[in-house]
Amino acid sequence: MTKPVLYSSKSKFSEWLRNQPKIDSSLGFIASDIDYVWKNYKTGLWVYIEEKCHMENIGFPQSEILDFTHELAEKSRDKKYRGFHFIQFEYTNPDDGKIYLDHKEITKKDLIEFLCFEKPSNWYKTMQIGGIRPESLDDEERKEFENLVIRVFRNRNISLAGVKIEFNKEIDNNGNGNFIPADIYENDNFSSYAIGNRKIVFIFDIETLKILKEENVPLVDAMEYAENIIEFEQENKKE
Repeated sequence: MTKPVLYSSKSKFSEWLRNQPKIDSSLGFIASDIDYVWKNYKTGLWVYIEEKCHMENIGFPQSEILDFTHELAEKSRDKKYRGFHFIQFEYTNPDDGKIYLDHKEITKKDLIEFLCFEKPSNWYKTMQIGGIRPESLDDEERKEFENLVIRVFRNRNISLAGVKIEFNKEIDNNGNGNFIPADIYENDNFSSYAIGNRKIVFIFDIETLKILKEENVPLVDAMEYAENIIEFEQENKKE
């Protein structure tokens, strides 16, 4: 289903789209923006650029849209097109950490030269964009988990506003495992995450997750950091 969001940084049209059942993402409809169409209007040379901070990666559905957009540009046979490229920052920008272009570390000088279209032609070959498609994931199990969390939250009169539900098959009952989602820096519309599986769910404040990631805190036991913990076996016994 299309995820509910708090729309403080979204357009009213975006809000409207998310509330239309006939175009729900469960029916296959997806949308994504592109960070930069970078062009020198004097020479005509141009590239697509996607930017991520804190070493985040491109996931689905964004990869699907970017793949499609790149294919259209290539099919146009525009000789000025210099491909799709992915810039990652260790932190937030070129001045506060390492820079990676298409998964290779570069310098600020390299980046400027790349943007000036001064690098050799091999620098402008498009990287593999494609991410994980939803059919490769266990969709049914994810949907069951999402419905379970929604039911339990409602039974406990816990608001779902600003909560992103994140299925994590690997996390155990003690919280052992990597419980920090890859997209925490992209989701300004969420204030917390409900992370877990059909056995247990951990509720985390998003700012707590960011601090844990940035400070490389050893993730030994999620119970130490979670705001709330719900064990579904106990919940089912109550019912």
